[in-house]
Amino acid sequence: TSITHENLLKSLKRFLSEFAIEGTIQGMTHAAILTLTECLLHHQYFIYHNCIFRQVIGGGTGLYLIHILIEIYLFYWQQPLRMYQNQREIFLRCFDHLFLTWNEPLEKLDEILNMMDHFETSISHLEDHTFYTSIYHDWKYEPFTLPILRKTLSLTPPSIFRLTLVRAVLCYSQLQVFDIEQQYIEYSFLFHRYSFKSMRVLVKEFLCEFNATDLLVSHNQMTYDKLRQTVLEYRQHRLELQRERLDEDQKACIWYIHTRFKGVALAHAKRNPIQLLPDCFPNFSDSLKVIKLEIIGIPNYPSNTF
Repeated sequence: TSITHENLLKSLKRFLSEFAIEGTIQGMTHAAILTLTECLLHHQYFIYHNCIFRQVIGGGTGLYLIHILIEIYLFYWQQPLRMYQNQREIFLRCFDHLFLTWNEPLEKLDEILNMMDHFETSISHLEDHTFYTSIYHDWKYEPFTLPILRKTLSLTPPSIFRLTLVRAVLCYSQLQVFDIEQQYIEYSFLFHRYSFKSMRVLVKEFLCEFNATDLLVSHNQMTYDKLRQTVLEYRQHRLELQRERLDEDQKACIWYIHTRFKGVALAHAKRNPIQLLPDCFPNFSDSLKVIKLEIIGIPNYPSNTF
């Protein structure tokens, strides 16, 4: 995300004052929450060309806290748009994706959007009484890179191929448009020396997973609708499981243990974290059952790092 830390913290402060009026959340004051959040935002570092840099805008999207801060920021950011949600206009938001229709003069729409020109959005639109959505592609990089997805840095190319097909099915209700997106996906993999034969295998595995192999024989809208319904149900189930895991993590008491272990030793410590606790802790084994231990490896920076 490219949202400044100041704007994220400002939105969080406003949110706490409006929705946590008792002044504390699970024993933590607003000031403590803001201080800890500011500390995390201002201490994000990464290494590039043997130099350590601090991230001064946004944050890594893999952090659940960053997701929450973005949601809070967009909650207030979208309010000026929602004020104009009348006369059959439609405004929807799914995380950081916006959808908008407009029935009033374009000049008025331009005026509203200019209020928010600091934030880039992809807006789908109404044409011929049909609502269209499309997948955004950054033409500076795609299709010369593999398709860009959130949280795919550690995924293998076959997994990325599968996820891009899932995304395409969720986005496109018409088979003809889905076929165009599938060709685009295959072109990007061709640039990375994947053969058509290997991609045909991946497509078949995808259709088998969602019980839609009929699409290989009967390539029509009716068969595609069945595939899309199955993928939609799969997506809904995944969202429910994700929400349950997040709820469990929020309720859990987590202790973070830092270590300089590497490789096999670090992997073993993560499987059996209790071994790193002081000798007195086994006497409190019953209490430890409700505590989740997470092992965090401390990086060893190269000697020539600045």
